[in-house]
Amino acid sequence: MVGDVDPAEAMPILEKYLSKIPAGEKPTPVETVEPPQRGLKRVHVEDESQPVLAMAFHRPSARDSDNATFTVITTLLGEGRTSRMYERLVKKDKLALAAFCESAGEKYPGLFLLGAFPNQGKTTAENETAIFEELERLRTEPVPAEELAAVKVREKAKLINSLDSNEGMSIGLADAEHMTGSWRNMFTKIDLIDKVTAEDVQRVAKQYLTKTNCTIGEIVKPESE
Repeated sequence: MVGDVDPAEAMPILEKYLSKIPAGEKPTPVETVEPPQRGLKRVHVEDESQPVLAMAFHRPSARDSDNATFTVITTLLGEGRTSRMYERLVKKDKLALAAFCESAGEKYPGLFLLGAFPNQGKTTAENETAIFEELERLRTEPVPAEELAAVKVREKAKLINSLDSNEGMSIGLADAEHMTGSWRNMFTKIDLIDKVTAEDVQRVAKQYLTKTNCTIGEIVKPESE
C-alpha cells in the first residue's frame, strides 16, 4: 500500500481480510541444471589477431567435496613458472607465449578452464595436443609426493597471504559465505587442501578432464595468412 495511507485505519482492514490466509511453503531456489555433455564441442573463429586457445571442462560447485582437489589441480597445471603447462608449453616445447588455468563460477557448477597463447610459428592445434597430453599424464600417472607437497605449500601460502589485510580478510569471509554458505569455511580450506591425495587428483582428472566433457574455443589467423 502506498500513498496517503493512515496506518491506524488501514491495518485493521488488512488484518480483517488477509490475516486468516495461512502462510504457504517457502519456495525453493530455482537452479538451472545443464544436462551432461556427451561429446567434444568446438568453436573456430578466424581473425587477424593473436591466436588463442581456450578449453573448458564442466566442473562441480565450490560446495562439492572435490573442490579442494580442483584447487590443487589448478595450481599444479597452470599457476606460476613451475607449473606443468608453463614447463611444457612455454619453456620446453616453446609452443606458447603463455598458458593459463583457472575455474570460472564456483557457487554453482561451472567451468574449469585451460588455454594458451600460441607462439609465433606455432598453432592452436599444437598447443591443444600438448595440453591433452598433460591431462592424460595427470589421469594415468600419480603426482609425485614432492611435487604435490610443493603445490600444497604454494596454495596455503597464497591463502594465508590473502588474509594479511583487513580488505583481504573481509573479501575472504564474504566469498566463503557467498560461495559455500558459511564464512567459517574460509578457515577449513587449508585443511581440505592438505587432505588431497595423488589418488584424488587422478580420480578427478579421469572423471572431469576428458574430451567428451570439453568445449574448445580458438581464434586463428585467416588461412590466407
